[in-house]
Amino acid sequence: MTAPLSNTGVNNVRGLTRDERLVLEGGKVKVLCAERQQDGASGVIVDYLRVTVRRDAVLSLARLSDSDDEALTRYLAFGLAGVLGFTLGESRNGRDFYDYTWTVNNEFDKEVASVSGGGVTQRETFCLTLKGEACTFAAKGWEKSLHAWLSSLDPRVTRIDLARDYLGGELTIEEVEGCYRTGAFDYRNRRPSYTRHGSGDGHDRAREHSRTFQVGQRESGKLMRAYEKGHAFKMLSDPWVRVEVELRNVNRIVPFDALIRPADFFAGAYDFCQWVLDKKPEAERIPTGKAVGERTVSRFTRWLENVVAPSIRAVQACADSAEWADLLTIKHMDRRIPRGLSGLSHAKVRDGLREWIHNLSAAAPAGYAPSM
Repeated sequence: MTAPLSNTGVNNVRGLTRDERLVLEGGKVKVLCAERQQDGASGVIVDYLRVTVRRDAVLSLARLSDSDDEALTRYLAFGLAGVLGFTLGESRNGRDFYDYTWTVNNEFDKEVASVSGGGVTQRETFCLTLKGEACTFAAKGWEKSLHAWLSSLDPRVTRIDLARDYLGGELTIEEVEGCYRTGAFDYRNRRPSYTRHGSGDGHDRAREHSRTFQVGQRESGKLMRAYEKGHAFKMLSDPWVRVEVELRNVNRIVPFDALIRPADFFAGAYDFCQWVLDKKPEAERIPTGKAVGERTVSRFTRWLENVVAPSIRAVQACADSAEWADLLTIKHMDRRIPRGLSGLSHAKVRDGLREWIHNLSAAAPAGYAPSM
């Protein structure tokens, strides 16, 4: 294995084409990925992370009674930069419907991570995003450091990518596709959909390159993609293949421990993913369906009672009847349901909310009669 190129070496070389620079950078990334895999169980690494944290928890961490969202966004970005071994970047326009964003930059002043906050639609949360470059070049052991730092903030993973690299031709795209056709990705006797991407006409495999074989769909909350990683850096003769599992909080709750136990959750995604690991970790399957639906609706109704109910009470105190609630419902009838419920079936949401309403009625004081 060659020694990693120095950080300054790549950027100080003059007269290189874009493709030549990509090859140099790719060689360094490959070495760092190999080193990270040697440190972790079964060689699975985290390659992307997006997590949200609660505003009240951030205030508690900062030991503040209150602060404006822009200042808290900067505070979190500064802390994130320190954990990863990077530096605080600059203020940018808000992203993902947040009002504010602060970047985290590497030593070349390139953005590798960010924190966003503020915004009435974001339900008092902040969003921390780590790109693949941040995960690769961050300080050694950043996963445990980040897990320890965020654990007190009630973190909620909205996306995490778990990857395993095969650097010397141990696995090929053809083998991944063959495993798919023999049922290695089946779940409950169902075979998920797949897609192929790459350069070539689809008839002459010898001339194809930059190929990707993807199983599942992002909208379902889980997918696997295997792709020729070396080709992304213009190293077309390199056999480097990456297998990557993307997990999202769609109809599932992704445990924050996936950050420090990536091999377990990688292995639990599909049978194939456990088969291709050298060491066989304990496969951790993330529950979906009814259990997740019940927990999500429960969290939503707690938010209704703890956050929204005081405002409803204030409006009702000024109203002669409850008709305003019907008018408000009609006015906003065409709006989408809250994002926190969007990944669940209509039946699960309906049943959960009906149960909550029933419990409210059962707890009503004796002699209560609804206002007309």
